[in-house]
Amino acid sequence: MIYTIISIISFSAFLNLIHITKLFTEDVLLSAIFGGIVTGVGGAIILRAGGSNGGIGCRQNCRQV
Repeated sequence: MIYTIISIISFSAFLNLIHITKLFTEDVLLSAIFGGIVTGVGGAIILRAGGSNGGIGCRQNCRQV
């Protein structure tokens, strides 16, 4: 449960930081690919640590307990 709370707070904070930063490229496709990779890696780290990001992973973690 504590990992889930930390995940939700840090995910929200990093979304705000990313929104403030300057664009590295004007290419929309490249930005979408990079964003997908970063989000996927972050989600994998959260799930491997036993937490969830507040979505369907909560239900999955409850089933495992």
